[in-house]
Amino acid sequence: MGAYDLSVGLDTGTRHVGLSDFENPEYGSLYEIWMEVYLREQIGEHFRMTFDEWLNRPRWEIMMMLRVLNRRKAAIKKVMNDVTAGDPELQGLEKELKLKN
Repeated sequence: MGAYDLSVGLDTGTRHVGLSDFENPEYGSLYEIWMEVYLREQIGEHFRMTFDEWLNRPRWEIMMMLRVLNRRKAAIKKVMNDVTAGDPELQGLEKELKLKN
């Protein structure tokens, strides 16, 4: 209860019931957004660094890492598309995999 009171600036005492998502100071915070980016882009797997190591860098380094990673993903996707476009068997396998998922 004390953490809620400090974050919102209230003294709810013993009558406090709960914290809604709209009152939660962590919900939709910049920290949460960067954490979602870290997980979605798999920064830990690609650059071998923890979330704190990644986030404690200057912003320009973080943005550069994201650009490099996006270029790498695009290059891999292009190669995969080129490989599957030339081989009808691979296209059939790709369609089967998509149907299973």
